[in-house]
Amino acid sequence: IGNINDIEFGIAFLNATVTGSNSGSKTIKATISNVPRTLGPGMRNLISILNPIYWTTAQEIGEAVNGYTLTGGVFRRETQVEFATGEILRMTHVARGLDSDGALLLDIV
Repeated sequence: IGNINDIEFGIAFLNATVTGSNSGSKTIKATISNVPRTLGPGMRNLISILNPIYWTTAQEIGEAVNGYTLTGGVFRRETQVEFATGEILRMTHVARGLDSDGALLLDIV
């Protein structure tokens, strides 16, 4: 789909699970597979990849609602990350609602 540090980056798969606690806090665990080995460590710094997951599952307090309540799980988000080296990474997140198991369908291109 693109290049990072002159390394071709094809289709990768993001699998994230969100676990809630009695106190209202949530833990998000995510893995990204099919990433070239040399890019793996650098991907840990790209927290922007997970922002839509945080937004859609945020705790709702009072009248403040999360992204899922606002959109029904259907939205498009454009992100641009600029590194100190001047390199720019652009990502588009496209959420397509929930599958039959209740999982959010999210494409990142």
